[in-house]
Amino acid sequence: IAAAPTAMKTARITNAITMPIISAVCWSCRGTAKLLMGLPLTAVVLWTSWLLVRGLPDRPVADGGTGTGEGPVADIVREWEDACAPARDAGARVVNVRTGIALSGAGGMLGALAPLFSTGLGGKIGDGEQWLSWIALDDLVDIYAHAVVDPRFEGAINAAAPNPVRNSEFTEILGHVLRRPTVIPVPAAAPALVLGRDGARELALADQRVVPARLAELDHPFRFRSLSGALAHELGREKLPDVLPDAPVETPGGAAESSPGEPGA
Repeated sequence: IAAAPTAMKTARITNAITMPIISAVCWSCRGTAKLLMGLPLTAVVLWTSWLLVRGLPDRPVADGGTGTGEGPVADIVREWEDACAPARDAGARVVNVRTGIALSGAGGMLGALAPLFSTGLGGKIGDGEQWLSWIALDDLVDIYAHAVVDPRFEGAINAAAPNPVRNSEFTEILGHVLRRPTVIPVPAAAPALVLGRDGARELALADQRVVPARLAELDHPFRFRSLSGALAHELGREKLPDVLPDAPVETPGGAAESSPGEPGA
């Protein structure tokens, strides 16, 4: 499993690549689930996977709405999620967090795109109509933390922001945040030269439009609902207030006083 990301980055996604990965997933993940249930006080299993579901342009997909989609990468995700069955059968609360495109300036998709867009060479992929379900890294960590401690979290959870965007909109907003033009499109055939036909369809040209319906039911708060805010935060382009409010100052006696400039000072 550890070698899978490297294999998928350096080779086209074909059955020759995915089948050994699926076999490794089945064997190791089921073993891990059984091992967890053999430990004392194992009550919660947080099982993260990739968000691979398809939605119609006018009908976003809710949590678990259409399974995990089709294709070689979706097969890996399906086997991965099924592998947690021993933990669920043993009575554990299992949370399947299906993660969208996590935005981090330190790596992942955004980490790879930001340097390219900073040079003014970024652009939409193909016609730019494909949907992208994203989530800010801070929000993803919040979901993980709540899934562990909140007993209402169980089953499939879509870890994605409430406002998915099309590739063209993502491209435009990223260019705006970085203050660079985005006029050079990437031909739809280009990703296939590197990833193969299946890889291009499953990764670069994937059409993912989902909504975090279960999180909405739980009134889960999001730090970043807008893509522009998330990108600005991750890329260090946030506009901070000119003056931060003064914090209360503790007096020697232990009481808190308002610092100069605060109401009541």
